[in-house]
Amino acid sequence: MSRDLESAFHAIPDPIVIVGVDGLVRRVNQAFCQRFESTQEDVLGVDAASLIFDSEMDSNSVPNSNTVQNSNTVQNCLPSAEGPFVDEWRNLAIPGVFEVICQPVELDGESGTIYILRDVTDRDIAEAEREALLRQMEDKNAELERYTYTVSHDLKSPLVTIKGFLGLVERDLLTGDMEQLKSDMARIAAAADQMALLLDELLALSRVGRMVNPPEDVALRTLAQEVVELLSHTLQEKVVEVRIADDLPTVRGDRLRLLEVLQNLIENAAKFMGDQGTPRIEVGTCRRHDETLWYVRDNGIGIAPEYHDRVFGLFDQLDPTRGGTGVGLTLVKRIVEVHRGRVWVESDGLGQGSSFYVQMPNLAIH
Repeated sequence: MSRDLESAFHAIPDPIVIVGVDGLVRRVNQAFCQRFESTQEDVLGVDAASLIFDSEMDSNSVPNSNTVQNSNTVQNCLPSAEGPFVDEWRNLAIPGVFEVICQPVELDGESGTIYILRDVTDRDIAEAEREALLRQMEDKNAELERYTYTVSHDLKSPLVTIKGFLGLVERDLLTGDMEQLKSDMARIAAAADQMALLLDELLALSRVGRMVNPPEDVALRTLAQEVVELLSHTLQEKVVEVRIADDLPTVRGDRLRLLEVLQNLIENAAKFMGDQGTPRIEVGTCRRHDETLWYVRDNGIGIAPEYHDRVFGLFDQLDPTRGGTGVGLTLVKRIVEVHRGRVWVESDGLGQGSSFYVQMPNLAIH
């Protein structure tokens, strides 16, 4: 290699290694030495595969190779080609994702292959973020289409009721039937109340995407006790016992939003008790896979496995006869996700009760 080529070789900012047909390193540039924290003397004549790849990784992580220990691993990673060949390598001995440009060369009369390792980690991360954003946008668009259809349907239903009963009210006035008039007016008022409730819950759902109150440390046990007090009339009416664990964790977040989560989960549990003779709701905590979770568990009617994801869908009501708008669990999911957490339901099926689990960051058992 001439002096000019040698200078250019070492001036290239990407790590470069030239490997002989025997799989041993013939030459590296300064960028390679810097990234792999080595010197020319350290790497010349060394098996290229053991130098470049992480020796502890699974052999399946090496592109098109059968074993990391094979001295021909680097050559096996890329098919032979007359011209340049480009591939992407991960799990190297140094962190990052690398675009590898491979080109057969002649060096000092000996055949070999030159590998230029271009760090594309930032590009890879950006592409992954872009793909995640596109998927999120697709999900949001699909939800928006469904939202638009469902809102128009659900808002139209009470309007149809109101319009229909206005005609009956006119008839009642003409006939002087005051008892029927009171009944028809009550139906109109109920339809208007249902529409108002739906609009209020939709407004609440639209506000979830942003924190309304500054985050603070919230003791979930205290919050659960407050929710039980708020729902005392409903719980007493249904004779539901609520047990709150002493060791509930503390979470940092929007206290009002977290209260909404607990209120919706407890209210939902009470609503779907069925004909359970001893209805019971438990608010507790547990450890799974080194994570602290908290849950709201009931011994009610349970949920069939095929509906475990559907219950969090907007306006999805498994039993419309039990009242509500179908927004509650959607609201729970949104609030938990805004707090960078996740929520899911577990149930062994109908009649087996349900457990709604919540995982959130920065939980601590006290």
